[in-house]
Amino acid sequence: MNQGRGAGIIATQHLMQAAQGIALLEAAGRIDSAVAAGVRGWCAEYLTWLTTSKHGLSEKITGNNHSTWWTNQVATLATFTRQRRAATDGVGPRSGFLVPKEIRPDGSCPREEERTRALHYSSMNLDAFALLCRLAQLDGVDLWHFRAANGAAVENAFAYLAPFVAKPAAWKFKQITDFNRAFTTSPDWPESVCLRARCWRPTAPSRERKRRGCSSWTC
Repeated sequence: MNQGRGAGIIATQHLMQAAQGIALLEAAGRIDSAVAAGVRGWCAEYLTWLTTSKHGLSEKITGNNHSTWWTNQVATLATFTRQRRAATDGVGPRSGFLVPKEIRPDGSCPREEERTRALHYSSMNLDAFALLCRLAQLDGVDLWHFRAANGAAVENAFAYLAPFVAKPAAWKFKQITDFNRAFTTSPDWPESVCLRARCWRPTAPSRERKRRGCSSWTC
């Protein structure tokens, strides 16, 4: 029997949007409580599998965008299933692994740049980091300005990659297919991700926060 592989876990990243959708429907009183409870129960079981199974633990330490998306999924599902301790314990400590492991001091992500669609995966990784920074912020952790001992930082990675996403022809590494923003999680990257960065950073103007309504994990 084919037992699958850890790399496939990244395909369930969209469950994060599903969880957000359920939470929003609950807040609006537009979903049956039994249905919501059933989904939450399933997500709690999946969260346990993500954090204890062989495949889940292998994905946790890949050291590339798969690790970033794994952390996002764990933090989001822990929040959705009301396991705040798991969410808090995951995001903060994980930054000490993810940032220096995946980002160089100059902002480049070497594990993504060695791939044949380097710009695509570099962009996808920063999309994941933007979401992770938001989740960390909700727990009072400023991952936007976190700086590892080697000087690596998320904000450096955005500054490094944004010009290439805006002008893919200037990219100096392999990209064997045309760079298509529709294949990233946020099709309007860098606009959407940069907007998140501008609104969610602790130093963001209060009017931006109010305009976006960024007061919970569902925004």
